[in-house]
Amino acid sequence: MTEPPAQPERTGDEAFPPELPRTRRYTLAGEADMEHQVRQDLSRLSADAETALGGRMRSLLLIGRFARGEGGCVEHDNDFFAYGGYHCLALVDRLSPRDRHLLAELERAWSGHLRVFVQLHPVLYSDYARRHYTLWWLDLARGNIELLGGDASALSALQPMELSSLPREEMGYLLAEQATLLALALHNDNASNLLRRQRLHNMALACGDAALLLHGRFAGGLRARHSQLKSLTPGKRANYYAEAIHFLERPDRWHVTQEKDWQQDVLKELRDWHLELEQQRCGAPTNLAGYVRNRRRLFEQVDPQLGLLGRMSSWLKSQKSPPSFPYVEEPVERLARAAMGLAYGSDEADSRLICARLLELPTASESRHLPRLCAKLQALHVQVQQSRDDPAPIEFYA
Repeated sequence: MTEPPAQPERTGDEAFPPELPRTRRYTLAGEADMEHQVRQDLSRLSADAETALGGRMRSLLLIGRFARGEGGCVEHDNDFFAYGGYHCLALVDRLSPRDRHLLAELERAWSGHLRVFVQLHPVLYSDYARRHYTLWWLDLARGNIELLGGDASALSALQPMELSSLPREEMGYLLAEQATLLALALHNDNASNLLRRQRLHNMALACGDAALLLHGRFAGGLRARHSQLKSLTPGKRANYYAEAIHFLERPDRWHVTQEKDWQQDVLKELRDWHLELEQQRCGAPTNLAGYVRNRRRLFEQVDPQLGLLGRMSSWLKSQKSPPSFPYVEEPVERLARAAMGLAYGSDEADSRLICARLLELPTASESRHLPRLCAKLQALHVQVQQSRDDPAPIEFYA
């Protein structure tokens, strides 16, 4: 999550459109003042988007944590602000450079007006109206989406999807994505403790959700998934998941006594959990050095609609080790290894050396400095996001 710069205080002389009807709950805490502020924010945003885009936009849809009823808020000077911001899909029939420019201008303007992060993702209606075998699309197909403006038929155009249709590779991508974001927060000197806490908590959510997905279980909400996880993985790991939910309710009220000690303890537990999950998913080594250096494929790259024979053929091919270093070429394969190495092993010179090679940096010592490694990791993450067949190009816990 990018933290928006401080903006001028809200003023009382702005024009407020009617609030969205109270058809759903937006936040985990469910406090009346929070819910009122979110409805007001979204009403103003959607009204302006419809006016500015006119006939260019078919529908504006809210997705992400607030659409799931799992948003968080922070309080400042008796005002509530949406933590993590708002993420929307702007459905269009065609997308011109001018349309992209208008949406980018709206993002900047409303991030300033609301003092929270606002993203408007342009999506072609033709892409939106077909099924995508991703975790995001499972989430939307389950109804975690809200119409903010425009044509209501967009909701009925969503293709149904069953949990059993989700490829196991989605679990690996979820873990790689969150490890990437965790590494970027941990090694950014300008990142706040609040952002580092969020990334550690999100990594705990990713590990818990991946554990459930591996067992064919994935309830529609965080609290329900925590109940599932307690029966599957009782003890400390389920408690980490519960603490992540508690943090997301009110991040400004979540505190630990010794920040550094807490971060180190949680990071060690998450590393072991992450490695165990990857071993269960694809047979990867359960030690960090072995995982980062692993020559076998972590991702099958299989079309989920292939039959059993197609899956078996792909699996057999994946068991053949490529002959030469760096032995993985696909961006997602390099991302998973480099993210693991930088999130959990950045203090080890050997780990940084392998990560430099995976990130296609020279092996000279200056190329192994964490700022350069993280810049390349971030660019690789964007490349992988953009290459996926998923019109929601954002992290799952946004």
